[in-house]
Order: sequence, then C-alpha cells, then structure tokens
Amino acid sequence: MKQSVSAEPRELSARTCDALIIVPPFFDLQYPSLGVQVLQACARAAGFRVHAFYANLLFASHIGPARYTTLAKAPLPTFLGERLFARAAYGVPPLGPHADMFKLEQIYETDLAAVVYQDDPPGAYAALRLEALQTEAQIPAWVEAAGKYIADLGIPVIGATTTFQQTAPAIALLGAVRRHAGGVTTIIGGANCEGEMAEGIRSIAPFIDYVFSGESEHTFPELLRGLARGEPSAGRIIQGKPCDEMDGIPHLDYDDYFEQRAAYLSRPDDAVVGKANLAYETSRGCWWGQKHHCTFCGLNGGGMAFRSRSPDRVIGELRALAAKYRPTCIVMADNIMPHKYFSTVVPRLATELPGLNIFYEQKANLPRERLVLLKRAGIHSIQPGIEALSSELLTLMRKGTTAGQNVGLLRDARGVQITLAWNLLWGFPGDRPAWYEETLAILPLLHHLQPPGGFGHLSFDRFSPYFDQAEQFGINDLTPYAGYRDFLPAGAAVEKVAYHFTGTYRCAAHEAPALMRAVNQAVRAWQASWTGRQPPELRIRKYAGVFCLVDTRGLPGCRPVEFLGAREARRLVVSAPYDDSPEQRSLISRNLALRLDGYFVPLAVADQSIFMRLNEAVAASTRPEGEQHLGAWTAHPDGAGRTPARQFRRPPGRANPPPLAVSSAAVP
Repeated sequence: MKQSVSAEPRELSARTCDALIIVPPFFDLQYPSLGVQVLQACARAAGFRVHAFYANLLFASHIGPARYTTLAKAPLPTFLGERLFARAAYGVPPLGPHADMFKLEQIYETDLAAVVYQDDPPGAYAALRLEALQTEAQIPAWVEAAGKYIADLGIPVIGATTTFQQTAPAIALLGAVRRHAGGVTTIIGGANCEGEMAEGIRSIAPFIDYVFSGESEHTFPELLRGLARGEPSAGRIIQGKPCDEMDGIPHLDYDDYFEQRAAYLSRPDDAVVGKANLAYETSRGCWWGQKHHCTFCGLNGGGMAFRSRSPDRVIGELRALAAKYRPTCIVMADNIMPHKYFSTVVPRLATELPGLNIFYEQKANLPRERLVLLKRAGIHSIQPGIEALSSELLTLMRKGTTAGQNVGLLRDARGVQITLAWNLLWGFPGDRPAWYEETLAILPLLHHLQPPGGFGHLSFDRFSPYFDQAEQFGINDLTPYAGYRDFLPAGAAVEKVAYHFTGTYRCAAHEAPALMRAVNQAVRAWQASWTGRQPPELRIRKYAGVFCLVDTRGLPGCRPVEFLGAREARRLVVSAPYDDSPEQRSLISRNLALRLDGYFVPLAVADQSIFMRLNEAVAASTRPEGEQHLGAWTAHPDGAGRTPARQFRRPPGRANPPPLAVSSAAVP
C-alpha cells in the first residue's frame, strides 16, 4: 500500500466538514464523480461544507492501479465489483456462494452463449479469476480500516454514491463507519437507488438512515438543513425533485478529486490509469426519447424530460474548468447532445475554446457537414448509438435511424477522424433471421471502418419500455440476472435491487445460434483487422493531381489501386437515391458500395480536404471547357511511404462518368 489511510490531502473533520460523500470502488479512476461534485456544489451554495472522499483512489493505491483497472473492466454480468465486496457488506461467502461468474452463459446471460461465443479467446478469464480471489481476501480488513478512519473524522453525515457496481462497496464502507461511530447519520444515493431500487437498498442495508431516489440537487441540502435544526426527515426514502433549471446548478469544484488523486496515485500510474479527465453535463433527459423511447433504453429512469444549459453557461464553465484543471478529455455525461447546440455551442467551442478534447453522445443520423463541425469544435469522439446495421431491426428498436445512415456515419467519421464508441446487439423480441443475415453479408465489406466494441445480447433494463411495458412486447417472466442472487444476502428483495433482467419471449435469433455465432465471428474478424499498425483502407487519395482509390481490405476481386476521374471519385463517397444505373450496379457488384433502404451507399473514405477537392473538381468539370486532362503522373500510392515510388499512367480511353450533382448530399 503506497499511501496510508490517513494520507488525506487536506484536513477533514467536523470542524471543516458538515458532510462527507464517499465515491466507492470500482468507479473509474480517470474521472471525478459528476453526481457527487454537483451535490457538493448545491450543498455549499446552501451554506454547508461538503467534501468528496474518493475511496476508489485509495483502494487502487492499496491493491495497485493495474490490478484495479483490470478488475474494473470485467464484463458487467459477472458483477465482479459487487462480488468482491459482498462478504464485507453482507457476510456472504467470498465472491458469493456460486463463484462461477466467468462462464460464458453468465457473462452473456443466455444459455446460447456457449455456442455463439465459443470462438472468443480461450482462457481469457482464468487470470482474472485468480486476481479476484487474491484481491477479495484483502478487502474485509481494508474496509474496516477505511471505515474506522472515516468514522474517526467525527463528521456528522457520511454518505456514499452507487452506480453500476458500487452498491456492495458503498454498503460495506458505510457499515464499517456505523460500527465505529454509532451516532453518525448515513445516507446513500445514485442511479442504483432510483425508483423501486431505493426499497431494494433498504432491504439489504436497513442500517442506512436515508436513501435518496432520483435527482437530489434540492433534497440533499433540504436534509442537511433539517438535520442542522434537529428536525430529521421522517421518511427513510427521500424522493428527488427534477432539476428543471440547469443553469441554477452552482459552478463545480473538482479539487477533492485532483488533490486525492495526487495523494493516492503517483505520476507513473498515469500510464496504467490514464491521465485525468473531467466529467461535465450540458443536458439531462433525451429529446429523442421524449417522443420515441428506444425500446431497450433504461438510462433516464424518471428523468426523461429534456433540459439543457444555456450556451453562455456552457462556454463560461468549460473555459474555467479547462483553465484550472487542464484535463486530457472532457467527457459529457449527456444522454444526447442538445440539437440546438449545432448552431450555438459547437461553433463557439471551435472559436472560443480551441484545443479541447471532448466526448459527446449523439444520434447516428449525422450528415458529414455536422461531423466536420464537431471535429472543428474539439469533439473528437462520440457515441452515436448505432446498435444495428439492419433498418428493420433499428425500426424494431425505435432508433429513428436506418442502416444506410449508420454505414454512412461509420464512413464519414473515419474521413473526418472522429472516433466512435458503438456496439451491435442481438436477441430482440420479434426479430427475424433475415435481418442478421443482411448484417452478416455486409460486415466483411466494412473492415476499413471502425469496428464495434462487440456483439452483445439484449438486456431488459429497468425503466426501459421492454421492462415497463413487457406484455406489449410479448415478454413474460421478467427475472433479475442470475448473478444478483449470488452476491446478495438471504432475504434481499432481489427484484427491487436489480437493474438488469431476462425474460421469456419469441425471438428468431434464439432459434438460430449458428447464425449468431457467424455474426460474432465476423465481428471478431473485423476487430482483429484493426489490431495491427495500420487498419485496412478503402480510401480516395490524390497524387500529382489525380484521384485514385486505395483498397487494402483484401476482398476477392478488389484492386489495390484504381485511378478515378473527379465525378467517379465523388460518386464513391456521397450517398444518393438508388437509380439502378449501370454505374451504381457496377460499384455494388465490386463491393465498393451497398444498396440500403432505397439508397446507393458508397463505402470509400475521403478526408475533408479530399472531399472538398472533389467538390471543386466536379464543379470545374461542369464548365464549358469540360474536365481537365490529368495525364501521366508519378507518386507514392501508399501515403505511409511503405510502397516504393512507381510511375503510373492513367489507362487510355477511359470514359468520363456521367455528371453528378455538385451539392453535398446528406447521408440518407
């Protein structure tokens, strides 16, 4: 252990602190807790001294940041974070009575996993199981020492936050605090306490005095005021009130995180953990979900109503936070970026705050022009919610996007150098094998585009339409994931604690495990093609005034280098309605484009400078003098310089392609 428990970066005691909120393991080490820091700001505005205690950083310093990071990345259905602290929290056997959480059927929560995922790397979890056992043996003593330290501070109110897999760690730490300080008021809140889950928390931790459900910007200061007056709340579950005016949230202070990170982790740990990022939010709820709630989405709970900060507030606060903390990345916690920000915040980020690196969630139907705006604004990575490459499956999900739009986004995102975070899902009620067969057919053609993170089975999450309206979708027997019963104590209201559920329903994917395995194999092959130094290419380049197509996907019949006229090159990067022309049929047959949703969807990538040159060249070619003669040229066909210089001559007699509209067409 590199730091002792008492190596806090500033004095914390009843003299300096009215309440302390614990951030338990296995919260990501790279970020401060946005929810905790928001509550801190609201309480401070009400006159209370509140601090955050990053127990996750302290625990990482105890077991080592590398081990912490490995354990934190375990697949979610293993519930490894909960299992590691279950003995300290509930007195159950180490890792739970059935410590087989690394079986494929458990990880993917389907009996078909042994077939669908049998080609995944073997033995991937053997080392993780050993690390888990070794770490769990240390946890009860660590929890007791940390709890005693916090109790000895004498702070009258001790709370903890829980999201994802923090419930057992939070309850273990609060339980240790209570054992060493009987008079302390204990509280808990976070996403795992919302709605009925608050009752579930009460069933497994009755010693906790108050459970906060929902948004607590108003109710947390109210509780502190009541306690200060000697008038504690009569109810043990405190229902939140939506924060409708986001500009009213006071300015945030992340000093607790940065001071404790410096105290508990060393600079060399940055290589393992990653440099510090900031979490920020510009909106809450989902403007799309208000109208068309995606069937599987349970992220918003009772807060679907969309609210956003004013552009002036966003720009001003980001300017102050970036100047003070100099984060590597600013991660927006929004479920979706406000649509109006494309004309307000995004242009101002580019001009007033250049040099930022921002992550944002988006809707996938982004035309190239908007991707360019995002890139100029420093939004270098997005999560677009692709989920499928079948329009029928996307319609079933209520995504409001098409397969053509998703493929176009993948293509244009690589062209403007925006990184995507996305996945493919399967196992939907009412799906059809043909939809997955269509996906399987196009996956090998997309290896030059950023691959998905994986091919995962659908989960019925609390608050989603699949959960709240299960009968309408033909879903019966909703049951919490099996792992919950492995780490929760006897008598727990598991149905109220759980967030992830399974059910029985009619599903074509379940009847076609060999097809699902084939899709998973295709996804794995796509991922493998990106593990080397240079991912595959299908890209328009320009050498000595001539456009050419470079194709390193290795598909049968595809030429590594092909010379193009300007109109032909532009046809390969801009979507258009399908017209069954010979040109379109030829490009589709050569695996350079797809026919999707009545659109011709080309697959070639072009960076923005090439894209603009194509527009200029096509515009020039419509003048009376016609298209310029390009003649012979000499160039390096591989932009990385690995191919020796060779002389290429445009093949004689190639006819110019028919004219193509100059205006940039949005992705369908």
